Amino acid sequence: MSYILPSIYKTFFDVRINTPNVAYSVVNEKFYLTRYENGQTQFIDEQGTSYSREEYMDELPINNFYYHLGKGTFPDSLAGIRLDPNQLRRESFYQGNGSFEFSMPEYGLYPMFESASDFGIALPKDVFRINDQIEFLVAKTNEVDVQKSKVFTDAMLEAGFTFPSVAIGGIPSFMKSRDDGWFIQDKNLQLFHLKMVKGEPFVKKIAMPAGFEIKKIVCNDHQSGEFYATIFDNKGGIYLLMTKDYSLQKLPIDKYNPKKHSMVMSGNLFNKTAVFIGEESVDAFVVDRDFNLVDTYKEQLPKKSEMTYGKVKDVLFPFVTSFDSPSSLFIGIYSSMATTFYWMIISLILTIITLVMLLRQNKSIKNNLLDLLLVLGTGIFGFIAVHMFPNKEY
Repeated sequence: MSYILPSIYKTFFDVRINTPNVAYSVVNEKFYLTRYENGQTQFIDEQGTSYSREEYMDELPINNFYYHLGKGTFPDSLAGIRLDPNQLRRESFYQGNGSFEFSMPEYGLYPMFESASDFGIALPKDVFRINDQIEFLVAKTNEVDVQKSKVFTDAMLEAGFTFPSVAIGGIPSFMKSRDDGWFIQDKNLQLFHLKMVKGEPFVKKIAMPAGFEIKKIVCNDHQSGEFYATIFDNKGGIYLLMTKDYSLQKLPIDKYNPKKHSMVMSGNLFNKTAVFIGEESVDAFVVDRDFNLVDTYKEQLPKKSEMTYGKVKDVLFPFVTSFDSPSSLFIGIYSSMATTFYWMIISLILTIITLVMLLRQNKSIKNNLLDLLLVLGTGIFGFIAVHMFPNKEY
């Protein structure tokens, strides 16, 4: 009942929250928003001023440079910097990280591509796993390639790697412009770069702060090649692993909670923007090329619990059960309690109704005490259950 009834209620009465898309203008140094309302896309700035689609495009020439190139209105320079469309194309990137990604299972088998291939990136015929050593398994026969495993294990041990690994990140697909290998954190929380160059192992130890616990490593294939990966730690920090010197650059933004937020990060020739999207708010942060915080934006989203939809839901249902969660790809039993105690009023009324019905039927209160407690504790769910399956009097 706690699954079916709230699902029916949601189907008929749910309210859609229109989350805005947030962008930062280098020209005017302020945020602009687009949101879909009443069947139309609205374009406004952070002060609430409305714009037409064309005006919006003009306010954000860097974010929409393909549009301006097509129209022939692309500026020659901006903020004293000469603009080259090819450079802008290389420097621009976009990546999204959903909260569900942090619950995805690690399969433990990874392909090791040739990073210095002369003929593009090809899928290897083996995969590797890491336990007390690194082992390469031939996919066709499922046999361990002992020689290759020993060569890579020895190279990792020589670089100071302590088996097993606690975190690993890379791009397991051959659909990428280049291969940067894998970034692996060992048992002692040291980070290493591992890849295969001309069939031989390349291992690089990366300087890390003491006790730095990695939650997830998200590698990229951005054309600029400015950073290898985005690293999330267990304290809500977000770091970029820079390509030039393997330095770990922390983004100066508030704590990121992967259970509550999805993150969209974009960048261009002038800055980087990170947007956290949650159920209660949208938070945007802009940092310059030197990773100094330039500007922030926060918009509180309407809470469903404060709307008529949410208030009625809290009155009707003491708790809700579901089999999925926005922060997980796993099917499970997820339960959430009502945000208020108004459901207890309905629960008390239904308990009194049940008591009256029992008395009218001359049933023993003692024999039905558990049913009364069930209705009192679970409200409408228990009320329907005890009357669908009434106790028999013998």
